[in-house]
Amino acid sequence: MPEAPGNSPSASRPSVRATLRGYTHRDLETTFAAHLVRVDWAELRRWYNGYGFLGEPVYNPFDILFYI
Repeated sequence: MPEAPGNSPSASRPSVRATLRGYTHRDLETTFAAHLVRVDWAELRRWYNGYGFLGEPVYNPFDILFYI
């Protein structure tokens, strides 16, 4: 019997779920690179990074989109 959506082993791990709630630094460097050419990364990190959900810190997605 197939697993129910959302119950996959990888999505159940806290470290994986953490990055589903925001953008990682790598996401910004790759997906949004064209929009962040002259960005001061230290300043961006100071203002918008730091959400932690038992895993890798993430940037608030709404704040990043407003920033861009």
